[in-house]
Amino acid sequence: MASVPYEASEIHRFTPDALANIENPPVFRLRAVSRRERRRYDRLMIEEGLRLHDREAMRAETLRGLRALSSDDEFETWEPLLRQHWDARDEWEEEHRGKPIDDIPDFTCPGPSDEEISTVTRGIHENWPPLRKLAADNVIFNREAPALLISVVLAGWSGIATPFSSREGVLSLDTVEALDADLTELEKANGLPEGKAFVELYVEASNRMFLSKEAEKNSLSPPPSPTDQPTSTTGTESQNGTSTASAISDETPAT
Repeated sequence: MASVPYEASEIHRFTPDALANIENPPVFRLRAVSRRERRRYDRLMIEEGLRLHDREAMRAETLRGLRALSSDDEFETWEPLLRQHWDARDEWEEEHRGKPIDDIPDFTCPGPSDEEISTVTRGIHENWPPLRKLAADNVIFNREAPALLISVVLAGWSGIATPFSSREGVLSLDTVEALDADLTELEKANGLPEGKAFVELYVEASNRMFLSKEAEKNSLSPPPSPTDQPTSTTGTESQNGTSTASAISDETPAT
């Protein structure tokens, strides 16, 4: 594991690739994060109440919901099918990790199709409040955590309309929001896809925050696939807070 310097003295200058070819592209100054900045980031995450639940936690809660919402026969049918599907997807992702997208074949589902699995997990999500709470935590985390990280790592910039202003080494979230808007305006003005520059800035800031392979386990997870974490949060609940087997797909599992 790479050591983390206590004092951050090295400044890295960075321009998002999305804006590299425009006239007068912005330049960001990113600090090499010390233990002090790491503590600030951790404190901000706690103060904001941000929580990220990993894939295993989401799957475990999905199975708890399946148990609560279905009959014994339905649970005995779908519990092994869900596990089989998840294991196969994990193996497929691991096998093709790091490959160019064009070289990755489509995922072939064992047993029920992706659509059937999605129908079942969506039914659980819509009728099992604990799963929806975990999903809501993840949505909020993925929306807010990038701004918090950027607020700690950025040490200055040029070529941006919003003036740089920090307090005790941390930008306000209003300033980060204004920065995001400025980058979007630059993309619009130059006929470029919107949103890429801010994402690239976040990725670079993450690389500064997490100076080793630790980045992979501490940075934001990619959005889960629909079979792992349904994203709907407006499902109908039964009057007693759960439904019976009707929450589970009535379709016969594919063979």
